[in-house]
Amino acid sequence: MAVTLKLSVERLLRNSSDSCNEISRLHGYGGSIVFADSKAHKVKIYDPLTGTVNTLMGTGQEGTADGTEENCTFKQVHGICSLQNTISVLDIAVVLGYLCSLVLENKACF
Repeated sequence: MAVTLKLSVERLLRNSSDSCNEISRLHGYGGSIVFADSKAHKVKIYDPLTGTVNTLMGTGQEGTADGTEENCTFKQVHGICSLQNTISVLDIAVVLGYLCSLVLENKACF
């Protein structure tokens, strides 16, 4: 017996929009979607319940500066993953690449 599923496809985010320039490297986190906005040099989070996009990390300037979520910079985010309340981001544009992480301590960012 064949089962027929009716699926609904909805566009959640769009490149070259107010909320993101170029979407890449997605990762699910706590019911939200964390993604790299490659052209904006930022890591952002999308909340599907509210439809909002917020910046988690990055100034928007291209670079390799360490710092807080507000003042660190990225060149080319290649990977995003999480473990418990820590989101890790791999930037490979630097010769050896580097890994940075953001620990979300009771933050209401989604």
